[in-house]
This record gives sequence, structure tokens and C-alpha cells, in this order.
Amino acid sequence: MKNVQNASVFESGIESGLAGSSKAAAGSARVAGVAVLLGLVSVLMMTMPMRAAQAADVRATNPNAMSLEFLGRGMLWGLTYDRAFADRIVAGAGFGYSPMRTAGDVDMGSAKLIPVYVNVYLSTEGNSFFATGGAAIVANSGDTKGLKATYSGLDFGTMPLIPQFGVGFESRQDAGFLFRATVYGVIANEIRPWFGITLGYSI
Repeated sequence: MKNVQNASVFESGIESGLAGSSKAAAGSARVAGVAVLLGLVSVLMMTMPMRAAQAADVRATNPNAMSLEFLGRGMLWGLTYDRAFADRIVAGAGFGYSPMRTAGDVDMGSAKLIPVYVNVYLSTEGNSFFATGGAAIVANSGDTKGLKATYSGLDFGTMPLIPQFGVGFESRQDAGFLFRATVYGVIANEIRPWFGITLGYSI
């Protein structure tokens, strides 16, 4: 009888492990799919001829921008506002959201992030590469200890601030359309690579 019970417990453990592995694999597959899609969009946007975006000082004529970033600083999505204070310098802030999970892949609510950042551009033209730096304030840091972001796998640790840095490409047109593709390094208990695609409008 004892052997039967032990076998039953062993089988249950295997089933739980397989279920957790399947869930993690599904999450990784979703992120990989999104990454491929956003990568294709980035390549398309950067190779399209955009005559309007080639005008110099476009950040001076359209200094204010509202945008939606997929993945990126908010780990899943974020709404941001930024303003150009010079031809090559933009500063901004926003709000981001990321679902969380335990090490055992159990869903545990969400992290609320407030990213603050500065972009420095290589050119005054509408199409320009840039470097970015800043940090995301974890508004509910008391709820994130010991948990990870579901899609990026970032371990939130105990820090109320998550430093972020990276490089990217921006296309800002005179007509208002704004596009950015950014590769990030995100620092918490570890440094993790991440990326984001931004679509917005500037005036």
C-alpha cells in the first residue's frame, strides 16, 4: 500500500513539472513570436523611404511626443510622453505594466512601472540613431519581491528602481508620425537584454 502511495505522489510530481514546463515553453514561444514580428516591422520601417523625416531640426519643430511602446521600458507595454529640449536631447516619462510570476510559473499579479529616461541623438534629422538611459520606478515594489516579469524573465528583486540603458533608431516625420526601435539592457538582480518598439505622434 505504501509503495502505491509513493508511486502516486511521484506521478503527481511529474505531471506538475510537465505542466510548469509546458507553461514556460508557451510563454517563451509567445515572446519569440512577438520578437520576430516586431523585428520585421523595425526592418521595414527603417528601410522605407521617408522624405518628410529627412528634414533637419524636426525635433525642434515637433518637440512633444505621445507614444505607445510594446515590450520595452514597461516590460510588456507602456504609455510615454517626452519632449525635445534641444535638437539632440529628449527627456520623458511614462507608465508601464508587466504581469509577474513565481519561479514555479504561478501567476502573481502585475508590476506597475514608471519609466523616466533621456535620449541623446546622433543627428538633428528626423531619421537618427540614439543612445538612451534612465530607470523604471517600481510603484508597487512591495508586491514584486521574489517575483519575475512573465515575458522578459526579469527578476525584480528588492530594488524600487530598475536602471535601463540602450541604443535605438528613431524616425520622426514632419507630419507627426513617430517610430522607434530600441535594444535595452535592464538591470535588477541581473542584467538582461530586452527590446521595444514605439509608435506615436509628435507635435
